[in-house]
Amino acid sequence: MKKTTISIALIVLLFLSPFIFWLLQGKEPLNVAIIDKTVPSEEYREHKGLTWVLNHQRYAKEDESDYLADTDYFGFMPDEAEKDYEIRGVEEMGSGYDLIYLADTYGVYEDDLPWQEAEGERSELIYGGLEMAEWQMIKQRVLDEGSDLVVEFNTFASPTDAGKGRRA
Repeated sequence: MKKTTISIALIVLLFLSPFIFWLLQGKEPLNVAIIDKTVPSEEYREHKGLTWVLNHQRYAKEDESDYLADTDYFGFMPDEAEKDYEIRGVEEMGSGYDLIYLADTYGVYEDDLPWQEAEGERSELIYGGLEMAEWQMIKQRVLDEGSDLVVEFNTFASPTDAGKGRRA
């Protein structure tokens, strides 16, 4: 009976050892600015995977806390319960980032909001597109501070043009 218990404990320890090793790893500080202007709902699909990877690889914010998909980004921030939103603009970004990650800049249109009823026509852009002043600020952070920059495929493509609507 005692050998069986010890054997089971060793097997459990063997299976848990990668997780225990991961927990014992120290967190590495990495100050990341995530820019996502396309967050119509509280799914955060454009940057949720990035926050998971940062946390899984044991990167942490300056205060050693984990990255949160719902608060640790600049852009459109919906509140589905209140049927409202706020915008945390790129101009609020500040300095001192090791990495600037542009997840999506396409934007949020009225019909994209989960509390709006789609009318089937072209809806109005609420917020989005990468403005030239924002790009200049990001570029300055990269050149002056040595921040790394990662952009997704459509950052400079036609979705950033002003005045273009989207069909619902």
